[in-house]
Amino acid sequence: MPHAPMLKCRTTGRCRRQLNGNNHVTNVQGHPHGAVGSTSIYPNNSSQNGNASVRCNLLPMGKKNRAVSNGTQGNKTHSKPPSPSRAKHKKSPISVPQYLQIVSVLAAVVAVVTYLVIMYVPLSDLTTLVSQDTTTSSTPSVTPESKPSPESKSSSKSSSKSSSKSSSESSSKSSTQSPSSTTKKSAQSSSDKSSEKTPVKSKSISTGGWQLADDETNQMYDSSICTIDRLSVRDMTSEKFESVYRYKKPVIVTFPNGAKDWTQPDRWSVKNLKHEYGEWSVLYGNSLEIVRRGGNGHMQTSFTEYVDQLMNDRDAMGDPFYIFDRSFYNDSTLPKTLKPPKYFEIKDGVDDSIFFMGASRSGVSFHKHADAWNGVIFGRKRWFLYDIHQTPPGGVYPGFTQGEWYRKLYPHLGDALKPQECIQEAGEILYLPEGTYHGTINLGDTVAVGIQKKRAKTKEERLFYEELAVSNEIGTLMKSDEKKKKLESRKVQIFNKLQQLLPDNAEVKMKQGQMYFDLKRLRDGLENTQKAIDLDPDFVIAHLNKGKILTQLKKGKDAEDAYNKALALNPDLWDIHAALGDFYMSNGRPAEAVPHFKRGTELQPDMMPFWLYLQQAQQQAGQKSAAMVTAQVLNKLRLKNMKTETLQPTKKSG
Repeated sequence: MPHAPMLKCRTTGRCRRQLNGNNHVTNVQGHPHGAVGSTSIYPNNSSQNGNASVRCNLLPMGKKNRAVSNGTQGNKTHSKPPSPSRAKHKKSPISVPQYLQIVSVLAAVVAVVTYLVIMYVPLSDLTTLVSQDTTTSSTPSVTPESKPSPESKSSSKSSSKSSSKSSSESSSKSSTQSPSSTTKKSAQSSSDKSSEKTPVKSKSISTGGWQLADDETNQMYDSSICTIDRLSVRDMTSEKFESVYRYKKPVIVTFPNGAKDWTQPDRWSVKNLKHEYGEWSVLYGNSLEIVRRGGNGHMQTSFTEYVDQLMNDRDAMGDPFYIFDRSFYNDSTLPKTLKPPKYFEIKDGVDDSIFFMGASRSGVSFHKHADAWNGVIFGRKRWFLYDIHQTPPGGVYPGFTQGEWYRKLYPHLGDALKPQECIQEAGEILYLPEGTYHGTINLGDTVAVGIQKKRAKTKEERLFYEELAVSNEIGTLMKSDEKKKKLESRKVQIFNKLQQLLPDNAEVKMKQGQMYFDLKRLRDGLENTQKAIDLDPDFVIAHLNKGKILTQLKKGKDAEDAYNKALALNPDLWDIHAALGDFYMSNGRPAEAVPHFKRGTELQPDMMPFWLYLQQAQQQAGQKSAAMVTAQVLNKLRLKNMKTETLQPTKKSG
C-alpha cells in the first residue's frame, strides 16, 4: 500500500505588512500561498521598491494612502486643483449669458466631487450615505449580535477597475464595522491620517492578527442555520437564565461591544500571546484523539512553534491540530482579563478552564461533560448539539473526527437525527447545559476559552462521572484484590441505573457491552453491543467491539464481517486496522495483516507498536526486504523518541 505522508505546512509565520512613514506597503513577509490548501481572499500586493508581488492572507488593516491628485492637467502642475471654469484655449468670442456660466461651473464642481468620491471612498462606505431608514430596511446591522454571511461579505467587493485597489480593505471592513461606525468614517477623507490614529467608538471587532476563513472553508462549513436561542446580554437577567436555561437548554449570549464587554481582546491577539507566552509549552491534538484522551491534547510544543508551523499543519487524516490545554490558561495572566455576566461567574475550586486555539477546520469530536460555557474572542465556531437522550449518529466514543462526521454523516441525516446547531461569532458566549453532546468546527483562526464545572449536578451525568472514576480505580488494582470485585459490582449497578434513565442512549449500551466483555461475560457483552448498533447503525466503535467479542467467542467469520463493517464506515480509523491486523495474524494470515499494519503506520507514524507488528507480519509473510526497511524505520523512531524525551519544552512560570 503506498505511503501517505503527513501534509506539512509550508507557512513559516504570519503574514505581516511593514509600513514606511507614508503608510505605504514596502515589504510582505510569509509564504506566497498562505495556508496549505487555502486560497487567498485578498488580491496580490506589490512592494514599492519593485519586488515581485507576493500573495498571502493579509490581516485586515486600515485604508492605504492613495496618491491624491495634485491638480495635474496634461503636462502642467498646479499647487492646487485648477478652477473648472479655467480653459486651455482662448475664450470664445461668442457671448455666453452669465447664468449659463454659473451652471457650467456648478456642473464641473459636481463632476470633480463625484470623481473623487468614486476614486477614494470604498464602496462599502458609499452604501452608508443613503438615508438611515433605507439602510435599516435593506441592510442588516453588522454587530456582534448579527453578522452577514460570507456570501454577502464577498458580494460587497467592487468589480470596477477604479475600486479594485480597495476591494480587500472594504471586504474586511464590511465584516467587522457597524453601520454607525462606517457612516462616521465615510464622512472623513480617505487620506486623513487622524482617522486611523484616533480611535473611534464603534462596535467593530478586530481580528487580533488572526486569519479569517478562506472562501473554500466558508463555502464548505458556513451556514445560516441557527436552532439555538440567541439573546442580548441586556435581555438576559440572572433570574431568566436560571429559570429558562440552566441545565435545560443551550443559549448564545451576545454583547453590544463583542468580547470587549467581558474580556480584553488585545491580550488574546497573535502579537501579545506570542510576546508573553511564546516559549511556554502547549498541548495539542486532533479532534478525535483529544476526546478519546479525556479532553486533553496529547502532543506538546511551544506556543510560538504551534502558531508559526503547526497551526496550519494537518495529521495523516487531513485534520488540523488544535490546542486543547487545561493548564496553560490557569498558569497565565489571562484569567484576570475575564469579567463575564454574574450567571457565568467563575469560582475557584468549582470551575475548570480550558484554552482553545486552532485554524480553520480544527475542532473537537462529540463528547459531553458537566455544565459549561464557551467564549470566543476571535474567529467563529460552528456547534452541533444533541440532548443526553440522543447519542450523536456515529457514536460516542467517536469513530470520526468532526470534519469526517460532517462530510460523511451530516448530509444524510433525517429530520429526527439532525442536531441543534449554530455558528458562534466572535465576542459571543455559548452556554452548554450539563450532559449535552457537542462537537465543533472552527471557521478561521479561532481563539476561545471554556469554563466547565468540575462536578456534575444532574442525576444522569453524576452517574457517568462516577462510572469513569470507578473504571479508573479498577485499572489500578490487581485481579485478586477484593476491592476490585466490589468496584466491578458497583459499575454494573451504575449501568443498570443509566439504562433505566436513558433507554435510547447508544453510548450507555456500548459501554455496558464493553463492561461485560471485561468481566468475561461475553454473551451479555454481545447482546448490549448489538443493542447499541441497533440504535445507531453508524456506531463505528460498537461494530469494532462486536468484532472483538465474536473473536473471543470463536466466531471468526462473523467477527471478520463486523470488522469489515467498521472499516467500511471509516477506513481512516487506526483502531480498525490494528484490530484487523491482529485478527489476521491470529488466524495465520500474515499476508492479509500486512496492509492493515502498513496503513496503521501511515495514520499513526509515531506509534511504535504498528511498526513492530508490521515487521513481524512481513517476516512471517516472507517479505524479507520489506521487513528490513521497516527495521530501519524502527531504529530511526527509537532515536527520535530518545531525543524527544530529553528536549521536551518546559513551561515558564506564570
